[in-house]
Amino acid sequence: MDEDFDYSHVPPSFTHCFQASCARAGGCLRRLAALHIPPDVWKVEAVNPRSVPGDGSECPHFITTRKARIAWGTKHLVDHVPHKVAVAIRKELIRYFSKTIFFRIQRKERYLTPAEQDYIRAVFRRYGVKEEPAYEYYTEEYPFDCQRRSR
Repeated sequence: MDEDFDYSHVPPSFTHCFQASCARAGGCLRRLAALHIPPDVWKVEAVNPRSVPGDGSECPHFITTRKARIAWGTKHLVDHVPHKVAVAIRKELIRYFSKTIFFRIQRKERYLTPAEQDYIRAVFRRYGVKEEPAYEYYTEEYPFDCQRRSR
């Protein structure tokens, strides 16, 4: 069991898995969450065991326990980019994320998943910027919000 696992980070709608016999249970975030449910949590969502084929080796519900590199803060994202290009990049990112989400990301109220970081890198490349996007800092987090991208 992962001793640094903090159940308070598990979103309320996260689906847990109680299949101890599953071939992938040891590396599955859904199983890890199920093993750490505190006694005061009386209700959780769970994977239907009948929806898991065979021994679970090809489970469609599997999410890795490998932590994701999460980026925080974009205040200096385009500081080293020519002004005209920076304005275009910023407009495209606001269009993609929405104005509200973009500014929440900028203020570090919301993080960027690895897939979102890849998208931003692709926008930079489309505008001819070879430099990597610069974020304020990174953390390693379990991929609760990155479920589909972490399979």
